[in-house]
Amino acid sequence: MDKQLLQLETLLRRQIDAQDRLLTLVRDKLAALRSARHMQVATLTQSENQGLQALGELEKQRLQLAAMLTQMLDPTASKPMRLHELAQQLPEPARGRLLILRQQLKEATEAVQRESALARGVSEALVKHMNGLVRTIGSAMTGVAVYGRDGKMPRAATAVSTFSATA
Repeated sequence: MDKQLLQLETLLRRQIDAQDRLLTLVRDKLAALRSARHMQVATLTQSENQGLQALGELEKQRLQLAAMLTQMLDPTASKPMRLHELAQQLPEPARGRLLILRQQLKEATEAVQRESALARGVSEALVKHMNGLVRTIGSAMTGVAVYGRDGKMPRAATAVSTFSATA
């Protein structure tokens, strides 16, 4: 069982490191969104997806180890114990190490969730802003919903034949 505990501790450390790398990517993506570096946002999003896939694989391994340890500790168990439950079944110092790693992983995961929610909010606000710009430009080009100098809608819609987005 010592071998499996060592593997679990190593795996938890790897998950914490992966969460920390993911947090860095999310923060970098947020900075890229704020400075409108769309190519960097795309690259960071791809890296973020790869990081999430790697985390998923680590989680599968963690669940397998937890199931194996559960069977060692309680052969009659019908489902794998959660990490906290496993730790409670272990003697010190393994219990303490596992509980500390569990808490560190929980904190790292929550930090990623907070930053991801912030990045999602920024992305949604940016999309709304861009939609508004597109509608405004479309209205200006077709003459629809454009008011004249007198504050009234023109009787005949005017259409713009050329448009420069560089101005």
